[in-house]
Amino acid sequence: MYATRILWRQMILAVLPIVLATTWATTQQVAWKLGYQPQSGKPWFEVVPGLPIYFPVAFFWWWYAYDAYAPEVFVERAYIAASDGFLSIAVAVTMPGPLGQERRNAWLAPLGWSLGESRRRSDRARRRGARRARSRPSAT
Repeated sequence: MYATRILWRQMILAVLPIVLATTWATTQQVAWKLGYQPQSGKPWFEVVPGLPIYFPVAFFWWWYAYDAYAPEVFVERAYIAASDGFLSIAVAVTMPGPLGQERRNAWLAPLGWSLGESRRRSDRARRRGARRARSRPSAT
């Protein structure tokens, strides 16, 4: 596996859910801090009556529209929304790649070898050496 290869599975299964969860949590916190006002718009759905769930990116729309009215709420929650970038980078860097064998062989790739191939070659050489040793006449 080359270092320039993008691990799409890692991006979809690890990074996207982190971004979605932190953005959604930020949106819900802002809605709660602002008292679920009707000016926030129609909720996406309600889990129970009185607990509206808003679309995850509504936070950005609200920030643009209502920042002048409650700047401390939006600035504080912006830090939470920005943390998803740092958390996503940390997960993407520390998460092991899905192709462990390719990763282990990566240092051999420029040479055109793979670890399995070098093992097969050494096994063949060992067998050849054993056959030669059996076929040699004894010195005595």
